[in-house]
Amino acid sequence: MPRKKRKTPEEKLSILKEGELKGVLETCRKHNIAESTYYDWRYRFEEGGYEALKPPSRNGIDPELARLREENARLKKLLAEKELALEIKEELVKKRSRERGQVRGGRDVYGPGGGPLLRPLPGGPGQIHLPLPAQGGQAGSPGPRIYP
Repeated sequence: MPRKKRKTPEEKLSILKEGELKGVLETCRKHNIAESTYYDWRYRFEEGGYEALKPPSRNGIDPELARLREENARLKKLLAEKELALEIKEELVKKRSRERGQVRGGRDVYGPGGGPLLRPLPGGPGQIHLPLPAQGGQAGSPGPRIYP
């Protein structure tokens, strides 16, 4: 038995108009549809207009709603990727600042471990900065550093 062709909303609307003009029984026989189908289409058209004549989606979800859900999921994924990229950049900046030592006024003030490297002295570039005394009073600490 051949499968029945589904009617488009335009075809359904033209059948409804024809049924009003020529009669429901004659129109249904001509188009090979049941009277109950005709009345179902007419009820749906009266209640919801042309949009109600469109066939329901196969999964029971309105196609527009499905499209909006897909777009929402895509945008959420995009936002998550951007947030992850931003978080990675922030971590890199923190890591690099710890590795290089914090810079204050163009001079290294803190060492790689976060501890003090030099005692900042008042004055501008070209000043001598004395290293902090070594822990435990060890002799042989490096001499003063001169920064341009």
